[in-house]
Amino acid sequence: MNLPTAPLTVPLRIETDRLILRVPEEADMAAFGRFGADEAAMRFLGGTMLPEKGGWRGLVGALGHWTLRGFGFYSVIEKSTGDWVGRIGFLYPDTWPCLELGWGLLSPYWGKGYAPEAALAVRAHRPAGQRLISCIDPQNIPSQRVAEKLGCQPKEALTLYGTFRCIAWEHPPA
Repeated sequence: MNLPTAPLTVPLRIETDRLILRVPEEADMAAFGRFGADEAAMRFLGGTMLPEKGGWRGLVGALGHWTLRGFGFYSVIEKSTGDWVGRIGFLYPDTWPCLELGWGLLSPYWGKGYAPEAALAVRAHRPAGQRLISCIDPQNIPSQRVAEKLGCQPKEALTLYGTFRCIAWEHPPA
């Protein structure tokens, strides 16, 4: 199993001017369910699920990654409203080529700059010298725009889990 080559120690909570990023908790299950049922948000993430299934699957997947790796997706909370707006964080599934920074927001929160704001705050905690990518479907133009705002460059085509074809967008060195 490939693990990060340098220790990855991330805080359990990060704040930006507009957002709180925290480890997911059971109270987030309904929000994960809304995310999994959001057609626009899930278009490039494997398709929609019933909210009950998506809520459980999203929450336990996020928490399981934190348990196994010590890092994972944060729940992203809008400070002004307390609303759960999405999930952003590091991931490193067992078949990935290296550490990834991934993001996904509920579609009503697109276009507010939340994804790059949160991603930059998370990225500040990666190990120096560690390659970092974001795996983006070639047709997912909004995520490509986020990657560009983060200073990423498209580097290579990958097929993950045998069927997910994506482009690895490489982040600038730490």
